[in-house]
Amino acid sequence: MAAIGNQSSDEKALLSGYYQALDEKTVPGTQSEFPRHSKWTCQQGLATLFKTACLIAIAVLMIPLFVIRVHRYNDLHSFLSNSDIKIHDELGSDPPAQCLDNSTASFHFDFNRLQNFTLTEVFNLDRSFSASERYLRSNIRLLPASFFQAQDILVKASVTSNNLLVLEQLQHEVSDSSLAFTIPVPRNDEDLCLVVNLDLYVRTSLSLENLNIFSTLANVEILLPPTVRIRNEANINIDVGAVTALPFPSSHKTRIYAGAGAILGVYTINDLLMLNTTSGTISVDVAPNPMNRDSTTPAEFFAKTTAGSMNISYPPPQWRFIPKRPYEVTVVSGAGLIEGRFLHGRKTHLESSAGNMVASILPFYMNTDDPSWLRTQSVAGDQKITILAPHYPKIPLAGFTSTHKTGIGRLELQYPDEWEGSMRGETAMGSVIMNGTDVEIIDQGTLWPAGHYVKAIRGDGDNHLTCSAGTGSVFANVG
Repeated sequence: MAAIGNQSSDEKALLSGYYQALDEKTVPGTQSEFPRHSKWTCQQGLATLFKTACLIAIAVLMIPLFVIRVHRYNDLHSFLSNSDIKIHDELGSDPPAQCLDNSTASFHFDFNRLQNFTLTEVFNLDRSFSASERYLRSNIRLLPASFFQAQDILVKASVTSNNLLVLEQLQHEVSDSSLAFTIPVPRNDEDLCLVVNLDLYVRTSLSLENLNIFSTLANVEILLPPTVRIRNEANINIDVGAVTALPFPSSHKTRIYAGAGAILGVYTINDLLMLNTTSGTISVDVAPNPMNRDSTTPAEFFAKTTAGSMNISYPPPQWRFIPKRPYEVTVVSGAGLIEGRFLHGRKTHLESSAGNMVASILPFYMNTDDPSWLRTQSVAGDQKITILAPHYPKIPLAGFTSTHKTGIGRLELQYPDEWEGSMRGETAMGSVIMNGTDVEIIDQGTLWPAGHYVKAIRGDGDNHLTCSAGTGSVFANVG
């Protein structure tokens, strides 16, 4: 590693999108602490050129993953508008008056021969404060390196503040595979202006075993090509701030937590994809990795928010490459809308305490002899659930048990023509309607205190549909 002061840079991306041209100019700053010069030889250049050409060829095969709805990500951090901590992440926004007289400390760090990498950013927030008191901005960006970068990861860091004590007391620790910043936030400086930028330039053919990013508050943007891979686990934990990835590097297990923040972007699922927020939106496209064929390990997708909406497309409508393996989906919302498209394999569970559901379910089976179940559950909220035709039309919809429940709300269910089996719907207070092509009502009546029930069958299949509402109506249609 090397940490070099006396530098700051203005970067601009080339039109190609994968490589960056850097025009640097020296300005007064901090002194060098870990000087080390990189070596570049002709042989290294040819080897890197060959590897990059091969990896770009692989990337072309993954192009469908990046056809996304860009409008989702235009306003990444509006969710923080009511937060006690205001993160300003737009470089063009007008800073307050106290930010007009600043000093900057700049560094860069070289990392080579990496197997693992960990970045930690800690703000010493010794008390709560309002947005009007202090101006904080923290950005962490993972960017594609220039074509000729020899380092695995080059980190360019800058800390700008109107309080010189922040720069004097700034601490960083460096090891062969980690970088940690500790940034003081003075207790009595109510006019503090503090801006931290950490840009990580990643070699485009880099393959890591594990990647970890931890921050007290930061907006994390990941703009890496698919040739960057994580062989094992990727973990991102942000207390306050958003995480957006276009796309996120492929990893076997990915865990992302954004406390007071959103999770946005494009992700690939291998063995595990876990997304968790406290008070932020989850709006993502999720694609099964087409390379994981015939795996017996379930691909587990888990998304949870305590107070936020979800818009999930798993898989996106244009995605056709779904490998044969078990799939499990769990989506939980405390108070917020659950909306999207979900791949149903072995089991699918959608749950909301106080919020509506608008979901399309795409059945996918590795083996029709393995039973599967779907459960949607709400304490208070309407559900509009559509079961799509199976992903593989020639495989029958069989061994499928589905349960839909709401305490207070309306159930509206639509099942495909491929579905055959038994049906039962009931309410404590409300109506029940079950109809559709070849649906035969075998029993119906009333329930105490003011409810109804209906039993029906369709065809000779072994599927089972059960739906119920405490206070509300039930409507189910097949075909």
